[in-house]
Amino acid sequence: DMGSELSNEASEFAHRSVELLNDREFMVRNGLSMCTEDFIRYDRRRMTAQPPADRQGWLDAMLTFEELSGGQWPTFELTDTLAVRGHRLVANRWTMGLGEAGQVEFVVVTRADEAVDKMEIIYFFDPEDMDDALAELDRLHAELESEGQ
Repeated sequence: DMGSELSNEASEFAHRSVELLNDREFMVRNGLSMCTEDFIRYDRRRMTAQPPADRQGWLDAMLTFEELSGGQWPTFELTDTLAVRGHRLVANRWTMGLGEAGQVEFVVVTRADEAVDKMEIIYFFDPEDMDDALAELDRLHAELESEGQ
């Protein structure tokens, strides 16, 4: 699998985030610390699309997954790095386990902050919408380049 060989600072940050996302106590107490102050989440999935959310909205949505999985904290697995751009951008395939409710697969495009230790922008896509996800990754990359970053 070629995707596993793709790496940049943002992909390494994403891999480090898995442990935090899977730690219910961390997420409840410190989940906001994973995001910049001006963080925004966009959801481009067809079935579960939600309006853009700030970091509190993102965390609140994360906490509702516990209810969806029958009181179990969901499990998060980063299954593949699909593409990287520069040092701050990555597209990853994720699987979220919701206990007996099953699992959900999605693609996340992440733009990390300049220090690459917080999420600045994330986009969620359905796994079959790779063209759209990569187009967004390229758009974000062009945006950063035009800002000289």
